[in-house]
Amino acid sequence: MTFNEFENKKKNALVGYFLLSKWFPGRFEMETPYPPSETSEDELNELKDSFNEYIPVNSMIVDLWDWDIHFEDHLSEEWYFDSVFGSSTSLGQSVDELVDFFLEKVDEYDMDYDQQNDPESFKQLVREEALSLITCWRENIFNRFVQQKASTDG
Repeated sequence: MTFNEFENKKKNALVGYFLLSKWFPGRFEMETPYPPSETSEDELNELKDSFNEYIPVNSMIVDLWDWDIHFEDHLSEEWYFDSVFGSSTSLGQSVDELVDFFLEKVDEYDMDYDQQNDPESFKQLVREEALSLITCWRENIFNRFVQQKASTDG
């Protein structure tokens, strides 16, 4: 099924979400979708592996991989799916959790980013990197799984 076919099939529900968010701004938000509870661990790992391919690698956050620390595996499933599928309002929380994780690992493994010179500026830089990573990750997934298929639907 293409995104356009899905959109046509779920049109009424999507219109409902749209109208409720318009009529009740700030008080109505679509929930982040999560895989069904009966999803096996293998299925979940396969799903995450397919999304992990689209994590932008040009980020300081991905430096953790050089230390064999994979934030995408260590942070909670809730963080993972909020980061991938969450709304713009959930973005801040996902970023905050990633920043905290990164800073914790930098301290734990004594990584040197010259962060002692100006800790507040370093934390701000990490926040900008985390925001960019999650935003680009979402965009990459959209472009791969939705945009390209939608453009070939005719």
